[in-house]
Amino acid sequence: MAYHSCKNCNHPFGTSYKYCPNCGLKQADTLTIKALFNNTIQNYFAFDARFFKSFVPLLFRPGFLPKQFVAGKRLTYLHPAQLYLFSTILFFFIFSFQAKIDAEDMDASINEAFSAVSKENREVKLSALNDSLPNTIKENDVPSNTDINFNFGFNEKIIDSLIAINVPDKEIYKVMGQNENSNYFTQLFFKQSLRLYKTHSLGGIYKRFIDSLPIALFFLLPIFALLLKLFYFKRLVYVNHLVFSFYYFAYAFFMFSIIFVLNYIVDLGNFNFLIFLWLFVYLVIAIKNYYNKHLIATFFKTIALVVTYCLFVIPIALTLTLVFSFLFY
Repeated sequence: MAYHSCKNCNHPFGTSYKYCPNCGLKQADTLTIKALFNNTIQNYFAFDARFFKSFVPLLFRPGFLPKQFVAGKRLTYLHPAQLYLFSTILFFFIFSFQAKIDAEDMDASINEAFSAVSKENREVKLSALNDSLPNTIKENDVPSNTDINFNFGFNEKIIDSLIAINVPDKEIYKVMGQNENSNYFTQLFFKQSLRLYKTHSLGGIYKRFIDSLPIALFFLLPIFALLLKLFYFKRLVYVNHLVFSFYYFAYAFFMFSIIFVLNYIVDLGNFNFLIFLWLFVYLVIAIKNYYNKHLIATFFKTIALVVTYCLFVIPIALTLTLVFSFLFY
Protein backbone atom coordinates (compact mmCIF):
# COMPACT_ATOMS: atom_id res chain seq x y z
CA MET A 1 0.00 0.00 0.00
CA ALA A 2 1.28 3.43 -0.90
CA TYR A 3 1.67 5.95 1.91
CA HIS A 4 1.97 9.70 2.11
CA SER A 5 2.04 12.30 4.89
CA CYS A 6 -0.81 14.48 6.06
CA LYS A 7 -0.37 18.14 5.10
CA ASN A 8 -1.62 19.23 8.50
CA CYS A 9 0.04 16.91 11.07
CA ASN A 10 2.60 14.98 8.92
CA HIS A 11 1.07 11.67 10.02
CA PRO A 12 1.71 8.90 7.44
CA PHE A 13 -1.36 7.07 6.11
CA GLY A 14 -2.42 5.10 3.05
CA THR A 15 -3.43 6.87 -0.13
CA SER A 16 -6.67 4.89 -0.13
CA TYR A 17 -7.88 6.94 2.87
CA LYS A 18 -9.84 10.10 2.07
CA TYR A 19 -9.19 11.59 5.52
CA CYS A 20 -6.16 11.60 7.81
CA PRO A 21 -6.81 9.07 10.63
CA ASN A 22 -4.87 11.28 13.05
CA CYS A 23 -6.35 14.79 12.59
CA GLY A 24 -9.23 14.25 10.15
CA LEU A 25 -8.01 16.55 7.35
CA LYS A 26 -9.40 15.69 3.93
CA GLN A 27 -6.67 14.30 1.67
CA ALA A 28 -7.68 16.26 -1.44
CA ASP A 29 -8.09 19.53 0.46
CA THR A 30 -7.92 22.13 -2.31
CA LEU A 31 -8.23 25.70 -1.05
CA THR A 32 -10.93 27.58 -2.95
CA ILE A 33 -13.08 30.61 -2.22
CA LYS A 34 -16.01 28.30 -1.45
CA ALA A 35 -13.92 26.11 0.86
CA LEU A 36 -12.50 29.15 2.63
CA PHE A 37 -15.88 30.63 3.50
CA ASN A 38 -17.49 27.28 4.25
CA ASN A 39 -14.74 26.53 6.76
CA THR A 40 -15.08 29.98 8.31
CA ILE A 41 -18.81 29.64 8.78
CA GLN A 42 -18.55 26.11 10.13
CA ASN A 43 -15.70 26.91 12.52
CA TYR A 44 -17.02 30.14 13.96
CA PHE A 45 -20.77 29.89 13.53
CA ALA A 46 -21.27 26.12 13.16
CA PHE A 47 -23.68 26.82 10.30
CA ASP A 48 -24.28 23.17 9.48
CA ALA A 49 -26.96 20.54 10.10
CA ARG A 50 -26.52 20.96 13.86
CA PHE A 51 -27.55 24.59 13.59
CA PHE A 52 -30.89 23.74 12.01
CA LYS A 53 -31.40 20.82 14.40
CA SER A 54 -30.84 23.26 17.26
CA PHE A 55 -32.64 26.36 15.99
CA VAL A 56 -36.14 24.86 15.59
CA PRO A 57 -36.21 23.24 19.08
CA LEU A 58 -34.77 26.44 20.55
CA LEU A 59 -37.72 28.41 19.20
CA PHE A 60 -40.54 25.98 19.86
CA ARG A 61 -39.43 23.61 22.64
CA PRO A 62 -38.38 25.62 25.72
CA GLY A 63 -35.87 23.79 27.89
CA PHE A 64 -35.39 20.93 25.42
CA LEU A 65 -31.91 21.79 24.16
CA PRO A 66 -30.18 22.29 27.54
CA LYS A 67 -31.77 19.08 28.81
CA GLN A 68 -30.50 17.13 25.80
CA PHE A 69 -27.04 18.66 26.00
CA VAL A 70 -26.64 17.88 29.71
CA ALA A 71 -27.92 14.34 29.04
CA GLY A 72 -24.94 13.77 26.72
CA LYS A 73 -26.17 14.58 23.21
CA ARG A 74 -23.41 17.08 22.56
CA LEU A 75 -22.70 16.35 18.90
CA THR A 76 -26.31 16.22 17.76
CA TYR A 77 -27.03 19.83 18.73
CA LEU A 78 -25.03 23.02 18.56
CA HIS A 79 -22.84 23.82 21.55
CA PRO A 80 -24.65 26.35 23.80
CA ALA A 81 -21.76 28.83 23.79
CA GLN A 82 -21.59 28.73 19.98
CA LEU A 83 -25.32 29.29 19.63
CA TYR A 84 -25.15 32.18 22.09
CA LEU A 85 -22.19 33.71 20.24
CA PHE A 86 -23.96 33.42 16.90
CA SER A 87 -27.17 35.02 18.25
CA THR A 88 -25.36 37.98 19.87
CA ILE A 89 -23.25 38.66 16.78
CA LEU A 90 -26.38 38.57 14.64
CA PHE A 91 -28.28 40.95 16.93
CA PHE A 92 -25.52 43.52 17.38
CA PHE A 93 -24.74 43.41 13.66
CA ILE A 94 -28.37 44.27 12.88
CA PHE A 95 -28.55 46.83 15.68
CA SER A 96 -25.28 48.53 14.66
CA PHE A 97 -26.99 50.24 11.71
CA GLN A 98 -29.57 51.89 13.98
CA ALA A 99 -26.90 52.65 16.61
CA LYS A 100 -24.93 54.63 14.03
CA ILE A 101 -28.01 56.68 13.13
CA ASP A 102 -28.84 57.26 16.81
CA ALA A 103 -25.27 58.42 17.52
CA GLU A 104 -25.40 60.92 14.64
CA ASP A 105 -28.78 62.21 15.84
CA MET A 106 -27.40 62.69 19.35
CA ASP A 107 -24.45 64.70 18.07
CA ALA A 108 -26.69 66.80 15.83
CA SER A 109 -29.11 67.54 18.68
CA ILE A 110 -26.48 68.58 21.20
CA ASN A 111 -24.62 70.72 18.65
CA GLU A 112 -27.89 72.44 17.77
CA ALA A 113 -28.57 73.09 21.46
CA PHE A 114 -25.12 74.59 22.01
CA SER A 115 -25.26 76.72 18.88
CA ALA A 116 -28.54 78.21 20.13
CA VAL A 117 -26.69 79.76 23.07
CA SER A 118 -25.47 83.21 22.12
CA LYS A 119 -21.76 83.83 22.26
CA GLU A 120 -22.37 87.01 24.15
CA ASN A 121 -23.85 85.04 27.09
CA ARG A 122 -20.80 82.78 27.24
CA GLU A 123 -18.07 85.43 27.63
CA VAL A 124 -16.30 86.56 30.77
CA LYS A 125 -14.05 89.48 31.60
CA LEU A 126 -10.45 88.76 32.45
CA SER A 127 -10.84 90.83 35.61
CA ALA A 128 -13.45 88.38 36.89
CA LEU A 129 -11.02 85.50 36.44
CA ASN A 130 -7.76 86.79 37.90
CA ASP A 131 -8.41 85.62 41.43
CA SER A 132 -9.34 82.06 40.44
CA LEU A 133 -6.90 81.17 37.65
CA PRO A 134 -3.42 79.60 37.93
CA ASN A 135 -0.50 81.93 37.29
CA THR A 136 0.25 80.37 33.91
CA ILE A 137 -3.21 81.34 32.70
CA LYS A 138 -3.23 84.86 34.12
CA GLU A 139 -0.52 85.81 31.65
CA ASN A 140 -2.98 85.36 28.76
CA ASP A 141 -5.79 87.62 27.63
CA VAL A 142 -9.36 86.35 28.03
CA PRO A 143 -12.27 87.82 26.04
CA SER A 144 -15.25 89.92 27.19
CA ASN A 145 -17.99 89.99 29.77
CA THR A 146 -20.95 88.80 31.72
CA ASP A 147 -22.37 86.40 34.20
CA ILE A 148 -21.29 83.05 35.55
CA ASN A 149 -23.24 79.88 34.86
CA PHE A 150 -22.87 76.32 36.19
CA ASN A 151 -24.42 73.60 34.03
CA PHE A 152 -21.58 71.08 33.70
CA GLY A 153 -20.32 71.13 37.26
CA PHE A 154 -17.81 73.82 36.37
CA ASN A 155 -17.91 77.41 35.16
CA GLU A 156 -18.70 77.05 31.47
CA LYS A 157 -17.91 80.64 30.57
CA ILE A 158 -14.47 80.51 32.12
CA ILE A 159 -13.73 77.24 30.32
CA ASP A 160 -14.99 78.72 27.02
CA SER A 161 -12.66 81.68 27.45
CA LEU A 162 -9.66 79.47 28.21
CA ILE A 163 -10.37 77.25 25.21
CA ALA A 164 -10.69 80.36 23.02
CA ILE A 165 -7.16 81.51 23.89
CA ASN A 166 -5.70 77.98 23.54
CA VAL A 167 -4.77 77.46 27.19
CA PRO A 168 -3.20 73.98 27.66
CA ASP A 169 -5.66 71.29 28.74
CA LYS A 170 -3.67 70.53 31.92
CA GLU A 171 -4.27 74.06 33.12
CA ILE A 172 -7.96 73.88 32.27
CA TYR A 173 -8.27 70.68 34.32
CA LYS A 174 -7.15 72.66 37.37
CA VAL A 175 -9.83 75.30 36.77
CA MET A 176 -12.38 72.49 36.44
CA GLY A 177 -11.40 71.28 39.91
CA GLN A 178 -8.75 68.62 39.42
CA ASN A 179 -6.18 68.33 42.22
CA GLU A 180 -2.49 67.89 41.50
CA ASN A 181 -2.39 64.53 43.30
CA SER A 182 -5.46 63.08 41.61
CA ASN A 183 -5.37 59.36 40.80
CA TYR A 184 -5.46 57.93 37.29
CA PHE A 185 -9.24 57.58 37.01
CA THR A 186 -9.87 61.09 38.34
CA GLN A 187 -7.45 62.50 35.78
CA LEU A 188 -9.14 60.45 33.08
CA PHE A 189 -12.53 61.74 34.19
CA PHE A 190 -11.46 65.39 33.82
CA LYS A 191 -9.80 64.63 30.50
CA GLN A 192 -12.93 63.03 29.08
CA SER A 193 -15.19 65.72 30.57
CA LEU A 194 -13.24 68.43 28.78
CA ARG A 195 -13.21 66.37 25.60
CA LEU A 196 -16.98 65.97 25.78
CA TYR A 197 -17.41 69.68 26.44
CA LYS A 198 -15.25 70.60 23.46
CA THR A 199 -16.71 68.12 20.96
CA HIS A 200 -20.28 67.79 22.31
CA SER A 201 -20.01 64.19 21.09
CA LEU A 202 -22.53 62.18 23.06
CA GLY A 203 -22.70 59.93 20.02
CA GLY A 204 -19.13 58.77 20.65
CA ILE A 205 -20.01 57.69 24.17
CA TYR A 206 -23.17 55.99 22.93
CA LYS A 207 -21.27 54.03 20.28
CA ARG A 208 -18.68 52.92 22.84
CA PHE A 209 -21.55 51.89 25.14
CA ILE A 210 -23.16 49.77 22.41
CA ASP A 211 -19.80 48.22 21.49
CA SER A 212 -19.21 47.32 25.15
CA LEU A 213 -22.62 45.73 25.72
CA PRO A 214 -21.77 42.27 24.30
CA ILE A 215 -18.85 41.99 26.73
CA ALA A 216 -20.99 43.19 29.64
CA LEU A 217 -23.76 40.74 28.75
CA PHE A 218 -21.27 37.89 28.53
CA PHE A 219 -20.31 38.58 32.16
CA LEU A 220 -23.95 38.93 33.16
CA LEU A 221 -24.81 35.48 31.88
CA PRO A 222 -22.82 33.58 34.57
CA ILE A 223 -24.54 35.73 37.21
CA PHE A 224 -27.90 34.64 35.81
CA ALA A 225 -26.73 31.03 36.07
CA LEU A 226 -25.71 31.64 39.68
CA LEU A 227 -29.17 32.99 40.47
CA LEU A 228 -30.66 29.87 38.90
CA LYS A 229 -28.54 27.77 41.22
CA LEU A 230 -29.72 29.77 44.24
CA PHE A 231 -33.41 29.76 43.26
CA TYR A 232 -33.65 26.17 42.07
CA PHE A 233 -31.25 23.28 42.54
CA LYS A 234 -28.51 24.33 44.92
CA ARG A 235 -26.97 20.88 44.75
CA LEU A 236 -26.97 20.78 40.97
CA VAL A 237 -23.57 21.37 39.34
CA TYR A 238 -23.16 25.04 38.38
CA VAL A 239 -22.26 24.23 34.78
CA ASN A 240 -25.74 22.74 34.26
CA HIS A 241 -27.26 26.13 35.08
CA LEU A 242 -24.74 27.76 32.77
CA VAL A 243 -25.80 25.53 29.87
CA PHE A 244 -29.42 26.53 30.41
CA SER A 245 -28.45 30.22 30.55
CA PHE A 246 -26.50 30.06 27.28
CA TYR A 247 -29.47 28.55 25.44
CA TYR A 248 -32.02 30.92 26.96
CA PHE A 249 -30.04 34.05 26.18
CA ALA A 250 -29.40 32.75 22.67
CA TYR A 251 -33.17 32.49 22.25
CA ALA A 252 -33.63 35.98 23.69
CA PHE A 253 -31.16 37.53 21.24
CA PHE A 254 -32.78 35.75 18.30
CA MET A 255 -36.09 37.24 19.43
CA PHE A 256 -34.52 40.69 19.81
CA SER A 257 -33.21 40.41 16.25
CA ILE A 258 -36.66 39.46 14.95
CA ILE A 259 -38.30 42.32 16.89
CA PHE A 260 -35.80 44.82 15.54
CA VAL A 261 -36.21 43.71 11.92
CA LEU A 262 -40.02 43.68 12.17
CA ASN A 263 -40.06 47.17 13.71
CA TYR A 264 -37.84 48.39 10.90
CA ILE A 265 -40.41 47.13 8.38
CA VAL A 266 -43.55 48.14 10.29
CA ASP A 267 -44.15 49.78 13.66
CA LEU A 268 -45.33 47.01 15.97
CA GLY A 269 -46.38 49.44 18.69
CA ASN A 270 -47.84 47.71 21.75
CA PHE A 271 -47.15 44.32 20.18
CA ASN A 272 -43.52 44.76 21.29
CA PHE A 273 -44.67 44.45 24.90
CA LEU A 274 -46.34 41.12 24.13
CA ILE A 275 -43.10 39.80 22.65
CA PHE A 276 -41.17 40.80 25.79
CA LEU A 277 -43.91 39.22 27.88
CA TRP A 278 -43.47 36.05 25.86
CA LEU A 279 -39.78 36.00 26.80
CA PHE A 280 -40.87 35.68 30.42
CA VAL A 281 -43.44 32.98 29.59
CA TYR A 282 -40.81 31.12 27.58
CA LEU A 283 -38.44 31.29 30.57
CA VAL A 284 -41.09 29.86 32.90
CA ILE A 285 -41.82 26.96 30.54
CA ALA A 286 -38.11 26.34 29.89
CA ILE A 287 -37.30 26.22 33.62
CA LYS A 288 -40.27 23.93 34.29
CA ASN A 289 -39.15 21.51 31.58
CA TYR A 290 -35.45 21.65 32.39
CA TYR A 291 -35.69 21.35 36.18
CA ASN A 292 -38.84 19.16 36.22
CA LYS A 293 -40.63 21.53 38.59
CA HIS A 294 -44.34 22.23 39.13
CA LEU A 295 -45.71 25.09 37.03
CA ILE A 296 -47.10 27.24 39.87
CA ALA A 297 -43.91 27.06 41.97
CA THR A 298 -41.82 27.72 38.86
CA PHE A 299 -43.94 30.76 37.96
CA PHE A 300 -43.43 32.51 41.31
CA LYS A 301 -39.75 31.57 41.57
CA THR A 302 -39.16 32.88 38.05
CA ILE A 303 -40.82 36.19 38.97
CA ALA A 304 -38.42 36.50 41.92
CA LEU A 305 -35.51 35.54 39.68
CA VAL A 306 -36.37 38.09 36.97
CA VAL A 307 -37.05 40.88 39.48
CA THR A 308 -33.71 40.27 41.22
CA TYR A 309 -31.87 40.18 37.92
CA CYS A 310 -33.58 43.21 36.38
CA LEU A 311 -33.65 45.47 39.43
CA PHE A 312 -30.19 44.78 40.85
CA VAL A 313 -27.83 42.99 38.47
CA ILE A 314 -28.65 44.68 35.15
CA PRO A 315 -28.72 48.31 36.43
CA ILE A 316 -25.36 47.89 38.17
CA ALA A 317 -23.85 46.32 35.05
CA LEU A 318 -25.24 49.01 32.73
CA THR A 319 -24.02 51.78 35.04
CA LEU A 320 -20.51 50.32 35.08
CA THR A 321 -20.61 49.90 31.30
CA LEU A 322 -21.71 53.52 30.87
CA VAL A 323 -18.91 54.75 33.14
CA PHE A 324 -16.42 52.65 31.18
CA SER A 325 -17.82 54.01 27.90
CA PHE A 326 -17.40 57.60 29.09
CA LEU A 327 -13.85 57.07 30.37
CA PHE A 328 -12.61 55.24 27.26
CA TYR A 329 -14.66 56.50 24.33
